[in-house]
Amino acid sequence: MKNAPPRESPLRAIGYSRVNTDQQVESGLGMDAQRVAIEAEAAHRGWELVEVATDAGLSGSSMRRRPALRGVLDRLNHRSASWTTSSPGYR
Repeated sequence: MKNAPPRESPLRAIGYSRVNTDQQVESGLGMDAQRVAIEAEAAHRGWELVEVATDAGLSGSSMRRRPALRGVLDRLNHRSASWTTSSPGYR
């Protein structure tokens, strides 16, 4: 397999984080840990992290209940960014 040619500019990425309990929202610990992990992953990969969108205190059972995630997907569809990343280990 051939290596891809180097990109002239870094890939633009949007991070996404979510916690689903009020306790997690109030403590901020889950959100902070997710943001740190997302920023570290973007830096490791050489991505330009243009935003970290957050759905705080919302269940992950339905897309309709996650406006930030819907917004991220909309921005990806409109090419505002090329990739999204999250840190599922912190939920």
